[in-house]
Amino acid sequence: MHQSDRIERALAIAAYITLRQEGRGALLLQRLNTEAENARRESPVALARRVLENYSRAGGTKAIRLIQP
Repeated sequence: MHQSDRIERALAIAAYITLRQEGRGALLLQRLNTEAENARRESPVALARRVLENYSRAGGTKAIRLIQP
């Protein structure tokens, strides 16, 4: 199962939970929807670069040593 397929499945589950819990899962649903949209338009390599760039900007470089292309 590809990453985009997993995101789409998680999005459907989050939608179900949000409906059943009368809106309590809305933040998760919105986040997964954003990720699903990004997965549809971004290649996995571009997504990985974006995630690592955001991670390093947040000061997380000690946990992961980034390899520059």
